[in-house]
Amino acid sequence: MPSDALRASATVAGSLGELPAIAAYLTRSGQLIEHNDGRGRRALEHDPALARHVEAMLACALDELRFLWRAPDGGWVAVVAQRVAATLQHEEAALVELHPLAVLPYGLTPREAEVLTLLAGGLGNAEVAAHLGTSARTTSTQVATILAKLDQVTRAGAASMAVEQGLLRLPVAGGGHAIARLAIGQVDIVVRRAQARAAAPASAPAPASAAFAAPEAPAETRPRRGSRPRPLLIGGLLPLSGPMGADGREMQNGSRLAIAEINARGGIAGRPIEQLVVDVDIDDRHAIDAAVRRLVDAEVDAITTGYTFAEDPTRYDAVAAYGCPLLTTETSEVQAELVRSDRSRLAQVFQVGPTESHYVAGFVRFLDDLVAAGSWRPANRRLAIVETPMPGGHVSTPEAIDAIEQAGWKLDTVHSVGGYEVDWTTVLTQIRATAPAAVMLAHFVPGEAAEFQRAFVADPTDTLIYGVYAQSVPEYAQLAGAAADGVLWGTVTGSYSDRIGEAFARQYEAVYGVRPGRSQAGLSYDQVSLLSLAWARVGNPRAFDAVGDELRRIAHRGINGTYVLGHERQCGLNYPYDTPDPSLGQAHLVFQLRDGVNRIVHPTLYADGAFALPPWFSS
Repeated sequence: MPSDALRASATVAGSLGELPAIAAYLTRSGQLIEHNDGRGRRALEHDPALARHVEAMLACALDELRFLWRAPDGGWVAVVAQRVAATLQHEEAALVELHPLAVLPYGLTPREAEVLTLLAGGLGNAEVAAHLGTSARTTSTQVATILAKLDQVTRAGAASMAVEQGLLRLPVAGGGHAIARLAIGQVDIVVRRAQARAAAPASAPAPASAAFAAPEAPAETRPRRGSRPRPLLIGGLLPLSGPMGADGREMQNGSRLAIAEINARGGIAGRPIEQLVVDVDIDDRHAIDAAVRRLVDAEVDAITTGYTFAEDPTRYDAVAAYGCPLLTTETSEVQAELVRSDRSRLAQVFQVGPTESHYVAGFVRFLDDLVAAGSWRPANRRLAIVETPMPGGHVSTPEAIDAIEQAGWKLDTVHSVGGYEVDWTTVLTQIRATAPAAVMLAHFVPGEAAEFQRAFVADPTDTLIYGVYAQSVPEYAQLAGAAADGVLWGTVTGSYSDRIGEAFARQYEAVYGVRPGRSQAGLSYDQVSLLSLAWARVGNPRAFDAVGDELRRIAHRGINGTYVLGHERQCGLNYPYDTPDPSLGQAHLVFQLRDGVNRIVHPTLYADGAFALPPWFSS
């Protein structure tokens, strides 16, 4: 067991009690310079692999790197590498401190250090197991042991502690792509790529001075005998922070679950899938452009994203030039038309969900079916729409208004509100004054939709509240609380409640501890499934055009219905509006939130619940 001094000073940047530290300077070109005495320089000379990782830190423009390292003699070393000013012969350098360890901090085993590193990178138990070639049950036991040793209650607490105290292990088990948001993940990626280039039979080993500076050639797709197969790399552009952060985490969790399951089955032709996730602000076009360039520079094999692109054709320039498939969960009519009108340039852009063009038609159809079934007797035939200027948020199109009038309803008012920090006072005053039979709230931000509902229920009318998509995010029910009970909402791509959908939900809950939302989690899982099918059939994921052709051939039944993308708009098909065949599309689903649970109430073919009059109605 570690001494009290070591346990109390596990932060490798600080004092490690009686364990003496040695140090040396290492320049970007690989030159070693003594610091105080020659022991640090000699230690790095005898451990070139460690030196390469420090050089990679400099190449990644990192100021500091802390990690655990196994020395050539089998002992453990806590390493702290800090960038120093370019004063050593005017060359960039790092001061490398090596703290020999009698045992790993906190009594961790080598395997537990690997698990902790992957956990700190945000991986779930199934993903960690896939990286290490073990079972999820084994990983669960290891995580419980790690939490006990670190005296932490949550995985987040252990992850924070590991990063702050340098309890992360290099090299990263299974490769650093999956934890590229961490500094050690980035360093691991750079080192492995340099090693792959040096080992390529067609080229001589690069000199140390150029190992991390030379432009990267396209990664080889065919594994060499005796080497670890090159992983297939999916780049993910996801809104993990900001107002849509909860939905971004649904996307990340769904895609991670699919990747872990595929890897547990042996990957694609023996090659594992890894994911490089970049957090993006969906309202910042410059950040999105930079994120796309980052993924292209990383030579990903495909890109998956949520509703990242704000209907701007120039946003696809970098991807179009690179040529890899891009699968987005947008439901944008504008994007579908962009692809149709510019197929030569946007042939690799696929929108896996149907477009939002039928949202109003689906709303009206649902109301008519309620009336026909005797489930609801509206006090009038007036409707109201609340919409936003956000992409896809403008639903009161001429076609939509025509659909309302054709069904014998009257569009009473259209309220336009902002995307964020909405003051609902004026809208709700008008709704209470006119008391329409139903209100369609086409606001996609869960927090804003929840605020509307709380304010409405404080002084309600006998009006059905029908949301669009935002209620699919579990955050909505948490924020709206009891006021959400009875809310209806529709989506053109939602997760079914059938055997396939329920199996997915159970597995998601087993890994992440919560049930998934009813849209993006399943949709993101299905994105990865589509790519894996295309890659398996083509055999060479770097044959981008062939992969795109295969995506156009595939008809895949996933969590959110069936994906058929082989038409000029390259988007999912809506049932019943784009296709009368439910086996070839994704159903326009209507859910009702009751007692905290979303159940499908329309159409009957997919229902797992029945409509009930909301509790705010007077009778």
